[in-house]
Amino acid sequence: MRLIEDPYFKLLGLPNIEYWEGGMVSFRGWGFLGLVYGFIGLTGIQLLARTVTGDPAYFQKHLTGLGLVACLIAGLLCYVTGIWLNKNERKQWKQDSRPGKFLLGQSTGKYKTLIPMNGRHQLMSYNLEHWFVIYIFIWALGVIAGFFF
Repeated sequence: MRLIEDPYFKLLGLPNIEYWEGGMVSFRGWGFLGLVYGFIGLTGIQLLARTVTGDPAYFQKHLTGLGLVACLIAGLLCYVTGIWLNKNERKQWKQDSRPGKFLLGQSTGKYKTLIPMNGRHQLMSYNLEHWFVIYIFIWALGVIAGFFF
């Protein structure tokens, strides 16, 4: 586990953003919420199904439908949170209409070519709001794997 400073934000004089890199999971900012929302979605649906039906194995018997609901809940939470958290970063890059450029100083008017960073809150290099699609993809892989096992 190590923390790394972001060189682009240092160049721009913005507060440092630190990555957490350890093992197979890396996140930036509040990106770890993607994992938390996945846990909340799966355990929440499982507990709700167990409470409503009284059958402890109901979730496993109806994994396709309930798994989709759990992934939709996790994905929607990621999408809404990601849009809300990353909205300020998007406004920052809209100050200049030329792609890959950012106005460094208004008094000097000099531009510096940078690769635009689409958001500060990422999980495994994907913005938090993109995890909606990833959770649906994970559900689809689970359904396909269910046919073979």
